[in-house]
Amino acid sequence: MQRLPLLTLQRSTDGCTDKFLLGLRDDLRVEAVLIRAEGRDPLCVSTHAGCAYGCRFCATGAMGLQRNLTPHEILSQVMIVRDRILSLGGSGHFNLVFMGM
Repeated sequence: MQRLPLLTLQRSTDGCTDKFLLGLRDDLRVEAVLIRAEGRDPLCVSTHAGCAYGCRFCATGAMGLQRNLTPHEILSQVMIVRDRILSLGGSGHFNLVFMGM
């Protein structure tokens, strides 16, 4: 399976959160976010490009709902983050949270 391109990877200043910005085939972008917590590492993956709510504080909401992601695009987010965890010596285990409407 061909993975989505990783455009940027940002780590929070406290080291507890990694934000993966990924490119889609139609030049849209989505984020997957790994949060390190005690014994739980939730991975939040996007299920949509954009959001219909339009909250003023949210960049995703500001772009409006563009489209649903394909199963391949959702799974690719999981695999990219899993590979990152494994490359850093982690177990590759995490809780999965789906972001979307």
